Amino acid sequence: MRVTVSDIVSLYRPTPCDLRIYLREHDFPEAEPSAFDEILRTLGERHEQQHLATLGACEDISAIPAPDRVSRTIEAIQNHLRVIYQGEFALETDVAGIPVIVVGRPDYLIWDTDGYIIRDSKLSRQVDADHHVEITLQFQLYGWLFERTIGERAKRLQVHTGKRDIVDVPCDGGVAAILAELERVLRLKQLGAEPYEPVGWTKCGGCGFNKYCWDKAQESGDVALVAEVDQGLARQPTSSANPRRQMRATRTGVTLCGNQLKKT
Repeated sequence: MRVTVSDIVSLYRPTPCDLRIYLREHDFPEAEPSAFDEILRTLGERHEQQHLATLGACEDISAIPAPDRVSRTIEAIQNHLRVIYQGEFALETDVAGIPVIVVGRPDYLIWDTDGYIIRDSKLSRQVDADHHVEITLQFQLYGWLFERTIGERAKRLQVHTGKRDIVDVPCDGGVAAILAELERVLRLKQLGAEPYEPVGWTKCGGCGFNKYCWDKAQESGDVALVAEVDQGLARQPTSSANPRRQMRATRTGVTLCGNQLKKT
């Protein structure tokens, strides 16, 4: 099975959602990108290319045929090329006893005297422990792939932010957290049926599966449609050991059988 760094990002963006991983793995159709999405994509590409232009001559791995990109990336690293653009790693390994190929493509690998800096351009203006956890996980996975492939640690992990700042990401290995996220992605991809994921106006607004999930929630009378019911409470019926507990959304409110919440 194949797991990519993008899968980790998909868990958290636009908002955290397990179902998104399952739907993409099973090729459910997503809505076409909106005009706003296209603007963001264009701005992201421009931001990336503007930063690349400041780094000087580079080895552009994206211009190489796909089957050769991993080997050419490793060769470029071994030759200490100054800037490697869109390098690719593909590591065959086991996660929770499952054979997988983990793939990552950092924007830039930059040689800095005695080691490589791994850097990505992001439109996000603030990246820290309290903002964009997916970016931290993404970079720690890049660092893990680099170390497992090359045999040495990256010198630094860095984000080129939407403010054009260069921000260091903790390069502490984070192996336990990385493996936990990879295992989570694998579990979701291998499920035999869709995992339950409550809908929400803010939560689902920017997702390509918005219509699919809301249509399904409305058809089933999902309690998550009721504004007063939070995400944690909405999840309870699917995890309760009591088979008599049922939750039902109506046009006027919510009824929870087997508990005390009752609104009409």
